[in-house]
Amino acid sequence: MVELTATLYADKESIQQLLGSDLGGYYVVVDVRLAPKNAEKIKVFRDDFQLRTDRDGEKSKPFAPSQIAGRGALIVTPSSEGRGGGLGIGLGGFGMGSPGTDTATNSSKMDKGAKNKENPLLGALNEKVLAEKETDQPISGLLFFPMEPKQKIKDLELTYAGPGSKLMLRFK
Repeated sequence: MVELTATLYADKESIQQLLGSDLGGYYVVVDVRLAPKNAEKIKVFRDDFQLRTDRDGEKSKPFAPSQIAGRGALIVTPSSEGRGGGLGIGLGGFGMGSPGTDTATNSSKMDKGAKNKENPLLGALNEKVLAEKETDQPISGLLFFPMEPKQKIKDLELTYAGPGSKLMLRFK
């Protein structure tokens, strides 16, 4: 029922050129274009997409712009004992631990953003994100997937499971 075209941006430099920010290096950005076939209307939802990596089997649904650059964010702070250390970032509540630590703990707090001004990146992301709507015309936009850095493009697969269609794309 639909034709899907996608361009993947997995490295910090290309994401920086595309958005004016590298999003901290913990996102993969996909520029998608959906075109309905036979002039039928389709409902487009970002949650119909999933990105998977063969490297470790990690799967990810796209984040909304407000989850990446919104006022409220979960701030994870590493604290470690022994050798090694943890890693934490405050981008949209995304955090992860570093392997090989003896004992690593993370503390977290919610930053409600009452004192903070709106992040200028939020406007840029909202402008470029894939719109969620019903359409009978081709539609395009960006999807932002939280994912471990340094993914190899050949290991990534995009799945679209929209109404009446299930498409899987491999990147080269």
